[in-house]
Amino acid sequence: MTKILILPGGSIKNKDWAESIQRELSGNFDCEVVYWPHWETGEKEEDWIGKEAQKIVENNSEPIDIIAKSIGTAVTAFVIKKKPELIKKLILCGIPLNDLDPGEEKVYDSLKVLTSNNILCIQNANDPHGSFEQVKKVVHTINTSIEIVRKSRNDHEYPYSQDFIQFLQE
Repeated sequence: MTKILILPGGSIKNKDWAESIQRELSGNFDCEVVYWPHWETGEKEEDWIGKEAQKIVENNSEPIDIIAKSIGTAVTAFVIKKKPELIKKLILCGIPLNDLDPGEEKVYDSLKVLTSNNILCIQNANDPHGSFEQVKKVVHTINTSIEIVRKSRNDHEYPYSQDFIQFLQE
């Protein structure tokens, strides 16, 4: 069974989301939540995203599936850059385009090397961190075959465990 890593957003508020998804998937899958060090220390290290991506690469020798939310999607993009063969299936939720500096969205170019039918992108219509239309534009610039599911919510919450289960079981 492929292990699933759950990479939450950067804020401590995302811990509850990650643990909730883990509980909802645990009957069918082997899930592990990644806890960001700055949740405990209160301070983000310089280049924490790259360092966390490196830890994931070093700690996983077998292919994994990833469910990533918000800045966790950027960590995932770095993992792909470092070791693309590590990722089997990938779910990206709430890509935070509005939180990135100009040009930083290029980190997602690493998605080019993955098979598009192994990627599911879910974006809320009016997510304040990046709308569906914004994300669709960026992701489809990388690969028009990547499926982007539009959800009707107007927030940054992604309680879509049934969608996750369905995609991971395909």
